[in-house]
Amino acid sequence: MENAIATVDGNLEDMSHVGASYVDVIDSDRPYDRNNQLLGSIFYRIEGQSLTGSPLANMVNIDGNEYKARDILSYVGGSESTYGEMWNNLGFNYQRDPSTQGVSESSDSDVRYLTLIGGPGSRFKRLIGSTVSHIIATDVNWHGSNDPSQNNDDYAIYRAPDYVMAYNNIKNWNNVPAHYNISDPDLIGRCGNLLQYGCNDSMRPKVSGQSVGAQIQCRYENGVLTNKSLWPWPMDERIRIATCMYDNNQTKDYCKQHPELGVVVTKTVFELGGGSAPNFAEINPVVCPG
Repeated sequence: MENAIATVDGNLEDMSHVGASYVDVIDSDRPYDRNNQLLGSIFYRIEGQSLTGSPLANMVNIDGNEYKARDILSYVGGSESTYGEMWNNLGFNYQRDPSTQGVSESSDSDVRYLTLIGGPGSRFKRLIGSTVSHIIATDVNWHGSNDPSQNNDDYAIYRAPDYVMAYNNIKNWNNVPAHYNISDPDLIGRCGNLLQYGCNDSMRPKVSGQSVGAQIQCRYENGVLTNKSLWPWPMDERIRIATCMYDNNQTKDYCKQHPELGVVVTKTVFELGGGSAPNFAEINPVVCPG
């Protein structure tokens, strides 16, 4: 999956109407798959009580052998951000019998350039053979590696991620990364947005001289980052009309005539965390000239 934006809203209930006990928003579904990719994507939740009564098990749950993740922004706002975990099992292969699933226990995955802001928690378990690095984690219940309370042989092989910038977290990590700093990435101050759109390399937050966090400004195609512009979001108007119709119980023609109604994806995403939409006509030819 590449160039995706996903959010979740509303009250999810089970059949007893007391709130779903387990919620996944994005899930790889088949942990025995190989070569899954998650590139240049945004996952956010901004509504207070957006999952009333429903513990959020995973906003994003990806696993399997040899998968690749690059340039991912994960953001949670609102008061309902104390349940579950925002990300789970990154760089981690589910423990299973390779003789029945046909895969090894070493995931050999490559996960880099993630920005995690807000939310109930983020857990990264990196097996030997995988790369999990270049991460910003702020205002989360952050678990940088394994839980030291679990000392069995399985958990002993987990390793901390590397090149981590942590700030204002409930918990920074259990095992300290080899390269890290504890400082405010100040993405709004540096770039005017959480996507690091328009920020050249000298402006980006650094850990040991290397840029960290997601930069989502150009389009991925077939697993390759191109120089083609991604913004403004190409489906903006279609999504705005659809959300206007749903939220206001109105017709398509009515919503076309009322541009103030509905969700504008570009505006919403760039305003996350107090940011603002830039002048795309001015910046796109510089950062994504294709």
